[in-house]
Amino acid sequence: MYAQPLVVGHVSVGGGDHNVVYIATVNNTLYAYDGDNGTLYWQRNFTAPGMRPPRNTDMTGACGGTYTNFSGNIGIVGTR
Repeated sequence: MYAQPLVVGHVSVGGGDHNVVYIATVNNTLYAYDGDNGTLYWQRNFTAPGMRPPRNTDMTGACGGTYTNFSGNIGIVGTR
């Protein structure tokens, strides 16, 4: 996980208002947790069926193919 967690207050989930924490991972998965008790509300993977998350070695055009800012997967890396 490289992305900073995103916290949003007063989100309507399950019939009530909750503080929700969104967590994004380099495996292209986004999670929504209750910020007060840790309940997982949902998760979604954004990798296309039959594919894998992008890897740092896929960045052949960047830095002459020697992109080393990440090791391994380089899926979702920000929450902006």
